[in-house]
Amino acid sequence: MLDGLLIVFVVVVFFIWAQSMLAKENARAAGKKACKESEVQLLDDTVQQQKIWLGRTSQGWLQVRRIYLFEFASDGEQRYHGKVTVHGHRVTSVDLEAYRI
Repeated sequence: MLDGLLIVFVVVVFFIWAQSMLAKENARAAGKKACKESEVQLLDDTVQQQKIWLGRTSQGWLQVRRIYLFEFASDGEQRYHGKVTVHGHRVTSVDLEAYRI
């Protein structure tokens, strides 16, 4: 019985990790796309998770929600911040801080 619980625990941990990696990759791709469309440079080609919480979908289901931050530059000198909001593994918004052209 203990072996069965251990296997279930490992599978659940792996599933949570895989969903987290999928959400992070989707956030990185969305940040990269927003930077390309705005003709700015995504710095470090990465995002970092700032916040995670549980929210409800429009159907009432619980869903993990995350906010990822990234940095970009428009002039090569100053770093600006961007934010990607992810619900589940779906990107819902991408915001870029006001920057110098």
